[in-house]
Order: sequence, then C-alpha cells, then structure tokens
Amino acid sequence: MTYWGWLMRVDEIDSFIRQHGVPYSRWYVGITGDVDTRLFGDHGVTSGYIYRGFGSDDLARSAEQHFHKKGCKGSHGGGDLSTKIVYAYLIKPTTIE
Repeated sequence: MTYWGWLMRVDEIDSFIRQHGVPYSRWYVGITGDVDTRLFGDHGVTSGYIYRGFGSDDLARSAEQHFHKKGCKGSHGGGDLSTKIVYAYLIKPTTIE
C-alpha cells in the first residue's frame, strides 16, 4: 500500500468519527485480524463503528497510533502479523473497552 492509500483509509475513518460530532476521547480505536470476533464479540458493538483494511500490521499499527494521538481510547502493542484491520467505535454504555 502506498502512503496515499494509507492516508485515504485514515481519512475515511477520521471523517466517520467527525460526522458523529463527538470528541475523539469518546471513540475506541484498535487493530485486529478478525473483525467479527473483536468488534462484535469482544467489544459488544452493535452500531457506530467503522473498519478498514491496511494491508500490513505495521500500517495498521501506524494508523492506530495516529488516532490514539488524537485522543481516541485503546491500547497499542497487541496483536500479531494478522492484525491488518483498524476499527473504531463510539463508546457507549453497552460497549466493552
């Protein structure tokens, strides 16, 4: 993936977050290799989410760090080589961080 491809996916996630009109601190951003298990199972998300593939775990980690620096919640450093997907969800009383 080129830098422009990375930037386009980051911008898609950022635009989605900004459209909701709530601070970055009310969003959780993470990486995964299995969206269904992580987002819907582990976090209990049912709405207010987005995810995008980044082609490599390094690119996904870079995007995750980008959003954490903006104030999004989440932990970094986890996962393995299969964690190529970045997800973001609006933290609600029913979600599990």
